[in-house]
Amino acid sequence: MIIKTPTTDKKLTQWRETATASRKDFCIACASAGILTPEGAIEAAKGNWPTGFESSISSLTQEEQLEVKIDWATTPVISRNHPVIALLASQLDMTGEQVDALFGYNQ
Repeated sequence: MIIKTPTTDKKLTQWRETATASRKDFCIACASAGILTPEGAIEAAKGNWPTGFESSISSLTQEEQLEVKIDWATTPVISRNHPVIALLASQLDMTGEQVDALFGYNQ
């Protein structure tokens, strides 16, 4: 059993602020977690917006959705604290720990 202390909470917060994953590694993690199908993960790794993520941005304006999709297509690195990751986590009812695991954090 891990007992969280203010020190461990601070370390986790700092880790989350700087944690990243390559789009490739993030897509593999999402497929392993059942968030994306294997086919969807391959398409997402190529830079195509994952259909499994479509509902996570449905509340955004068309302009914002376009920006998110272009950002996805052009960035090779995904940040743990990116707002779209928060939208995805909320849509999928993921805990912070589950999101952390997508970025390689093991407690």
